[in-house]
Amino acid sequence: MKDYYDEILKCFKHSLLGKKEDSIWINKIIIEISKNYLILFSKKKYLNCLLLIQNLFMTDIPDHFHHKGKLIKLLNPHEYEVYTNILREELFI
Repeated sequence: MKDYYDEILKCFKHSLLGKKEDSIWINKIIIEISKNYLILFSKKKYLNCLLLIQNLFMTDIPDHFHHKGKLIKLLNPHEYEVYTNILREELFI
C-alpha cells in the first residue's frame, strides 16, 4: 500500500524549495485516495489525507495552533457544543 502521507509531504517539500506546486498532481492524488477509500485504508486515514492536503496547499499558511483559533472562554454556547461534539467524534469518546 502506498504511503500517501509521504507523497503529500514530498510534494509540499518541493513547493517550499521554490518549485511551483503542481495543482494537477494535487487533484490526481485526491482522486486516487478517493477511489481507494475504504478499500485500502480506513475512513479516518482518508479524511486525514484530505485534511493534510487542504492545510498544506489550500490555505495561505498551514494552521499552526498559534495562528488561528479562539479561546474556549470566547466561544458562545452553540460553538462550544459544536466543537465539543467534533472532539468527541475525533477522539471516539
